[in-house]
Amino acid sequence: MPSLVGRTREELRVSVGHNLGAVFTGTTSSTGHSDGTKLYDTSLPGGNDDHNGKWVVITSGTNDGEIRQVTNYVSSTGEVEVRTAFTAQVANSVTFELWDQVYPPARIHDIMNQSIIEATGRVYDPEEDVSLHGDGSQARFDLPSEFSMLQRVEYRSSVDSTRILSCSAAMDEQSTLVATTLDGAITSTSATSVPVASATPLRADQQIMVGSEKMTISSISSNTLTVSREAGGTTAATHSDGASVLLFPVVDTKIKKQGTASNQFVIPAAASADQIVTDSISSKDISKYDYLEGWIKITRTGEATTTAADLAILLDNTANCASPLEELDIQALTDDTWTFFRVKLANPELDVAIISIGLKYDVDLGACTIWLDDISVVRNDTAIWRRLPKHLWSVDKEARDLILTSEGRGLVGSSLIKLVGGDDPALFTAESSATELDDFYVIARTTGLALASASGGPSTDPDSKRTHAGYWFGMAASRMRSWPPLKDIRRVE
Repeated sequence: MPSLVGRTREELRVSVGHNLGAVFTGTTSSTGHSDGTKLYDTSLPGGNDDHNGKWVVITSGTNDGEIRQVTNYVSSTGEVEVRTAFTAQVANSVTFELWDQVYPPARIHDIMNQSIIEATGRVYDPEEDVSLHGDGSQARFDLPSEFSMLQRVEYRSSVDSTRILSCSAAMDEQSTLVATTLDGAITSTSATSVPVASATPLRADQQIMVGSEKMTISSISSNTLTVSREAGGTTAATHSDGASVLLFPVVDTKIKKQGTASNQFVIPAAASADQIVTDSISSKDISKYDYLEGWIKITRTGEATTTAADLAILLDNTANCASPLEELDIQALTDDTWTFFRVKLANPELDVAIISIGLKYDVDLGACTIWLDDISVVRNDTAIWRRLPKHLWSVDKEARDLILTSEGRGLVGSSLIKLVGGDDPALFTAESSATELDDFYVIARTTGLALASASGGPSTDPDSKRTHAGYWFGMAASRMRSWPPLKDIRRVE
């Protein structure tokens, strides 16, 4: 693909104007009329009325981007009066362009976009994406919206990594996640019957915490829990009526993404934002790694998605993630769908002795269930990528899906997927829009099209605009021929 220089619409427009000999660039020499109908530039060339019918484009200040047609010009004062007032008084030292009447700037904008449209399919804005992940069985993947074509699909065959949490055992270090409250005091340190306001979010074999004491639920009858006391090495204590009952996740061997199990968090409406659950891990030096990866899933009644940063993973070198070294936001999640998350570590140089990992409930999402599975850190620059043969993947244009054959799924397995391709070059929508095409091509093609639009027959084309247009068309075509040919691409839409 050709190199993309990225000049703005305003910059390219001025270049086109110079090619056409149709633009003057200036700066106002004093403040314009208060009603927005006049600006002043005493350096403008020409006599009275010489600029009538021309077009003014303001290129800085409050009126930046506004286009108006000139109705009167007074050379002695540099006064330029426009047909329709600007939205605000034009200030002193504001830059502007003055275009010949035959080349309205709005038409130049349309022609610039036409030149981009004509190149579509011949060149693409390069794109790469690593948001997809195989599991050995999933055949269809939603293609990211930025792709208009794919050149190749790759899979990560190996990478230097360290597992932080397999999720085959329940996280049980610390919890501030409120499940319910006690519906009666616990007055004995040996009592095993625990009344709660609601047992709905709780499960048998789940660990809970009241005060600093952890308990393990052995059975549930209505809203009464039968528990084992002093779980996790804690000490039995008495507890007051209404005390918060904090929950830990349970092991889920059925709904999982990797290994033997996941951690399932049944979060009730009683939970609040900023509550966390943590797990202790053996000390790990992860300072040479740069990304945290893992799997997460959420279900919520009546909700389709979460927002990025609603949930976060914590990493700390102190117990209970008391002062996290890393708080890594999870991307937006689609309801009832396993999502692979990949988040860049913020402070890897500090992560030399991580002993605690946590899930933070950053935003109150209401009653929901969250699954967490297989969390690791990876060293991105050690990744080995292998190309998936083209006969093992295809594109469903209607659904915008990447489809892997059974053999392709077998090769990819549980690997990160890289998409390499491109997007159709974007059209200009504003002055600050940057081109995603070769600048010279856009300038040359726009110049040719503008000249052609202003020409007529032999008797009405005394300036030989058609001849000049042919020259610029040739320059644009020559530039396009220099672009490397696109091979083995598959359109996405």
